[in-house]
Amino acid sequence: MSWQRLAFQALIGAAILCSSATAAPPDEAAGYLKSGYAKLEAGEADPAIADFDQAIQRDSNLAIAYFYRGLARFALNASDAALTDLQAAQTLKPDWDAPSAVMQDIKAVQRAQALPVSPYSPRTPDEPSMAVGRTHECMEYFFIFSVLMVKTGEVGVRYDVTETGAITNVTVQTSSGDEWMDRAAVLCVSRRFRNVPAYRGGVAVASPQRDVVLRYETP
Repeated sequence: MSWQRLAFQALIGAAILCSSATAAPPDEAAGYLKSGYAKLEAGEADPAIADFDQAIQRDSNLAIAYFYRGLARFALNASDAALTDLQAAQTLKPDWDAPSAVMQDIKAVQRAQALPVSPYSPRTPDEPSMAVGRTHECMEYFFIFSVLMVKTGEVGVRYDVTETGAITNVTVQTSSGDEWMDRAAVLCVSRRFRNVPAYRGGVAVASPQRDVVLRYETP
């Protein structure tokens, strides 16, 4: 069993023991919490959020429910809502380092996505599509979801670059065998990758079926 899952089980126990006296029966909140985690682990972010909502409704002191709902919301591209949940988790459990660490990574992702792209002029008439700066680095995405990942691995991802440099049609070509490692890779390529287009005869053209292998080693 991975350290992530052991940590989850320990936190589940702590969450139940620390349920407030005025909350609904802790086994009811715990049932939704465990169901939400199982769905999230399987890659079902929307159903997981629904279960975490129910857990929080029954016990608003469940820091771990806010934490995992934050991860699910980030997976659905709701970064601000994710940060709100993670901050709630941190406030409820100040001695827990995970929410703060994930918040830092999400903010780093937001800063990277907000950087403007400078106009590009090809140096020669024929050039391949190229990465813009360090936008092809994905470690923050892997770190954000590392609590859901259970092993070291690599993911082969294929994507297209349009004549404007936009990234489209992102798919996993070679799976790592880990649902969230694959998903983190796809999210990174879809959201963070930036390319200049390829040029043929000085004209920008599409560059389909580009492949990249992204690697992650669980700490």
